[in-house]
Amino acid sequence: MNVKEAKKISIIDYLGALGHHPAYTKYGQLWYCSPIRVGDRHPSFSVNQQKNVWHDFGTGEGGTIIDLAMKICRCAVAEALQNINVVMHGVLLGSLRVQPSNSFSEPIVSTEPERAKKEEMDVEVRELKHPALLQYLRERGIPDEISVKECKEVHYMQYGRKFFAVGFPTSSGGWEVRSRLESSKRSLGKKNYTHICHQQRSVVVFEGFIDYLSFFAALPPARRSHHDYLILNSIAMIGKSLPVMDTYDKVLLCLDNDEAGMNAAKDLESRLKGKVTNLSPRYAPHKDVNDWWLATNKKTKI
Repeated sequence: MNVKEAKKISIIDYLGALGHHPAYTKYGQLWYCSPIRVGDRHPSFSVNQQKNVWHDFGTGEGGTIIDLAMKICRCAVAEALQNINVVMHGVLLGSLRVQPSNSFSEPIVSTEPERAKKEEMDVEVRELKHPALLQYLRERGIPDEISVKECKEVHYMQYGRKFFAVGFPTSSGGWEVRSRLESSKRSLGKKNYTHICHQQRSVVVFEGFIDYLSFFAALPPARRSHHDYLILNSIAMIGKSLPVMDTYDKVLLCLDNDEAGMNAAKDLESRLKGKVTNLSPRYAPHKDVNDWWLATNKKTKI
């Protein structure tokens, strides 16, 4: 990718792929909490869609997508171009082939954030209340107070039939859905990771959201916001989420104790030199965090 090609890429799509979404639209511009300044809690970063330029009112800086990538990654032009290419088109990571994607969901700027984007299916999102879904998560060791806070109840149509399931939001406005029904173990909308930001300098990485909820349940409430969280929702999302991980000082891996998880951990340790700590040996011989949590079912320091 060269400079001319990079400048044709939408800054909004680039930010969305990194897990940054606008807080609101005003005067024809989209406003974000700054992706450059850690700790910015008030939208002070604007993107002009028509001109495809950005401006950070906290620092007075602005420019093109290349300038933005240089700021986010703290790198020179060549590395910024590589980062943009990785984020927007995927990478070959070890033995894991990440399929390229040339289209991204439009950012969700809505007065009804609880309504999911309609694509092929009619999707309705509600507060998680159904007894069967709460019981499903209880059987996975997840307390109701965590389930209700972190998940939603998603109703959708498939093959002319109505289904409902536990829904976990992704960073592109889609949903990961789970229930006892095999047909409900799927994604609604475009597949993507979930990035949960508490403005920390360390991130804990999981393959699936049940492992994230189990980790959350294992921690005392006071420690739950001590890290940011990245839920891949598929091991294939590693390539797409790699630039997100690279923005952190510490990357704590809670991947599965299987061949794919171990290979991914080795690849990330090689690519993010000095940043990665692999936590999977701490819950071995269990396959994943949820299996460990079900076996211990008590608060333990991970």
